[in-house]
Amino acid sequence: MFVRCYFIRLLVCSSRFFDYCTKIDAMRFDDVYEQLFSQNGPYWHLCTPGDLSGVLFRDQEDYVFCMNAVALSVADFMGEISIFTFQIMSNHLHFVFAGGKENILQYYDKLRKRLGRYFSSKYGFNDIRKVNCNLIPVLDLKYLRNLIAYVNRNGYVVSRNETPFSYRWGANAYFFNPLICN
Repeated sequence: MFVRCYFIRLLVCSSRFFDYCTKIDAMRFDDVYEQLFSQNGPYWHLCTPGDLSGVLFRDQEDYVFCMNAVALSVADFMGEISIFTFQIMSNHLHFVFAGGKENILQYYDKLRKRLGRYFSSKYGFNDIRKVNCNLIPVLDLKYLRNLIAYVNRNGYVVSRNETPFSYRWGANAYFFNPLICN
């Protein structure tokens, strides 16, 4: 099943957005962005505490499973939440969402259960069940932009061999990708 995650392309490269902009020549781009921001929230940064969990994802199979679990879990909330970007690190997760707080918390609970079953079957224990999340409101467009950049840089910060476009375990490679922005 193909699950489409919404990666905030309206604010980045969507041709529909630029078509929309030509109809409102009198407005500045920032005004349009602010209008889109106010119409599509609320926005959230969900992160797990990496310093408390130890290594969760030990090998490529673990990361692949998590990438699939992210997509499968969001399918149950289509139309209710949107994932703008996310990053899977060895010991923590980052997500940038739009949607209701309760739906996002239910999404994380569903994701954590899927990961827990996987870890239990593979390793005989479930470290993810004790990993709670922090859900931080994103209250303005500037913070949303900076947060997306921060989340997408996470792989590079951990390994200088990675770039925000080469780290495979998140949505970062989809930003500014000419194959999906046209």
